[in-house]
Amino acid sequence: MTEPRVLPIPSTSHPGGGGVILDPVLPPGDTPWRWLEPAAYGEAARAIRGRGGRGAAWFVMLPDGTEGVLRQYRRGGLPARLGARELYVWQGEERTRCLREFRLLRRLAGAGLPVPQALAAAWWRTGGFWYRQALLTRRLEGTRSLAESLQANDADIPWSELGRTLARFHLAGVGHPDLNAHNILIDAALQPWLIDFDRGGEGPLASGEAAANLARLQRSIRRITRDPALPPGWEQLQAAWQAAMA
Repeated sequence: MTEPRVLPIPSTSHPGGGGVILDPVLPPGDTPWRWLEPAAYGEAARAIRGRGGRGAAWFVMLPDGTEGVLRQYRRGGLPARLGARELYVWQGEERTRCLREFRLLRRLAGAGLPVPQALAAAWWRTGGFWYRQALLTRRLEGTRSLAESLQANDADIPWSELGRTLARFHLAGVGHPDLNAHNILIDAALQPWLIDFDRGGEGPLASGEAAANLARLQRSIRRITRDPALPPGWEQLQAAWQAAMA
């Protein structure tokens, strides 16, 4: 199968130029970056609500009839308050977050880890020192987030399988950069999946990084349940994680 390759966005199409990388399942056409622009889908782009994020994600229809998730990168904190939430400092093509996340997801999927399929990424230069960016992944059908399951008091949250799944990532040298209950999806077969690897990386985990991942997830669960005590299933998760890491 043809490997994805980077295609330029000419300055004649966008003042600052840019680049796009596509999975071969997406026909490039004359303007391949259109796959990363919500406006190109018109009313068929459905905004995703209530899944964490910053209001910058849409469900979109793919050529094969399945759905994708289009996400524009946005920042919180001071940049958002200054009206620059979509702007990132340009440090070169290889340092764009979307390209790095695209490639990381491809490597993780190739290693058999449960992550969504990366389909496309694009970046647009803006004003010389800045750029904006977007990522398109295939939607994980029939899933709900761990956050949604906690809010609904689901009795069938697969705590042990979640612990084993997290251990698979940690043993592969991958620490999720923002492990929270919104970034864990659970499918109909009770298989956990991890999403949103912005700023993620591979390699040996620093001392304590895996444990810090779990601590971050703990804090997220407590915020969602509004209970200082963790759900009883947390002990199952931790026991399964420790057994798999041993």
